Order: sequence, then C-alpha cells, then structure tokens
Amino acid sequence: GEAAVDWSGGGFIAGMPHEKDPHGGRIVYDAAPVPTVDATTAKRLLKRKLETQHKSVTKAFRSLDEDHSGSIDRDEFKRGMEALGIRLTGADLDEVMNAFPKDRHGNVRYDDFKVGMANLMNDGKRKAPPPRVGRLNIPFGGGGDP
Repeated sequence: GEAAVDWSGGGFIAGMPHEKDPHGGRIVYDAAPVPTVDATTAKRLLKRKLETQHKSVTKAFRSLDEDHSGSIDRDEFKRGMEALGIRLTGADLDEVMNAFPKDRHGNVRYDDFKVGMANLMNDGKRKAPPPRVGRLNIPFGGGGDP
C-alpha cells in the first residue's frame, strides 16, 4: 500500500502501526490510500480532529505549517488534511480553504486560522467580530462629576 507520513512531526497517527523511517527520521505508516471526501464531510472531520486529536488551534496550525513560515499555503493545507485522513481534490479543497480568511498571497496565517476554525466549530455560523476599540479621548482633571 501507500505510506502515510506524519507530516506534523508529532510522532504518530492515531490507530496506525508505525516505525521510524531510517532515512528521514519521520514516522512512516503502512496504510491504504486515503479515500477522497467532499467539502462538507471534510469540514465535519476537521472539526472532530481538532476536538479529539489536537485539542488546541495552535497545535493544529503548527501541524499544518510544515515550513514554519507562520502561514499555511494550499499545498501544506492539502498534505496536512491528508495526514489527518482527509483527502480533498479541486473544488472541495478550495471550498474548505475558503472557510479561512487568507492574506494577499492566498495563504492562511495563524490569526486567520483561528477565525476559520471558530467558524467551523460554530457550524459555519459566523459570529460578528468584536468591535475594534480605539483610543478614548477623555479629558482628565476638571469640570466633571466626581
């Protein structure tokens, strides 16, 4: 079969027998090909993986950001999803990525990843962002009520 690789470097993929790759040091798994899923299924699975496997958005982001650049590009996202057992192609991959705001290069930065995961955790019901609070111009010392 094909080999599934622990791209996150976390040490294992739950429920799979493993051994160290003698050449690259990564964990290599003997696995059947990962079946392709649609975008709706992928979003549900990604939500479940965050709840059960990563436990934090930060760990999930780090597992996808292979080059540690601080952002996730389309290829990193696709490989990371496959490492989680979620295989997407074409339009379905784009649809799942569209759940995440992107920078001008089309990459997902950490803060945007948090927003996208919050949207997924809320079943796509976007919450209005908190209002931005600017500097208050309040005069001090004089003329006001105590």
